Amino acid sequence: RFDRPFTRARLDVRRFQRVGADAVLALRAVGGGALDRRPLPPQFQHALGGPGSLPGYAPFDVDCGARGLAVSRGGAADEQAFFTSYGCDRFALFQAEYRGGFDFRFGGDARHDGHGGWKIDGAPNWIAFFDAARGWSFDDTGTLDTGTLYDVGAGLLVGGVGVYGAVPLSGDERDLRLFVRLGPRF
Repeated sequence: RFDRPFTRARLDVRRFQRVGADAVLALRAVGGGALDRRPLPPQFQHALGGPGSLPGYAPFDVDCGARGLAVSRGGAADEQAFFTSYGCDRFALFQAEYRGGFDFRFGGDARHDGHGGWKIDGAPNWIAFFDAARGWSFDDTGTLDTGTLYDVGAGLLVGGVGVYGAVPLSGDERDLRLFVRLGPRF
């Protein structure tokens, strides 16, 4: 049971800038967590990793050690263990994405797009992205800091479905992670 008072906040700032006829640069900075240096209840903690934050890392990969120790209430061998924490008490995430369109133009007739050809509506977009994040957790012994983690990736967005691949740039693992999202990343 968690009965200590806590104060938390979250800020999510996004900027979408058209940089060409079929190109957009999207930036996002989001941070949140404890405003004081006290641990939050698990339901207000944040774990990083996976398609929503750092897609180059496995889901819940950056949890500030929350899944490092499982406990059980009674100690019976057949009793299911659980984790006392969910993730980090404070986090910061930066995402940058460049989205460009494929320019399919055919012929040059009366129904053209003004550039001497036919244009296909709903053509796929290619995407290149970069993410950086960091998490902090507080307890009686001090502060646990995950360090700054980075990943890069690319993908293809067709209509409302995106297929992406991402690779972590920090840590020991450099495996490609593939994922599918219904809609844009952010």
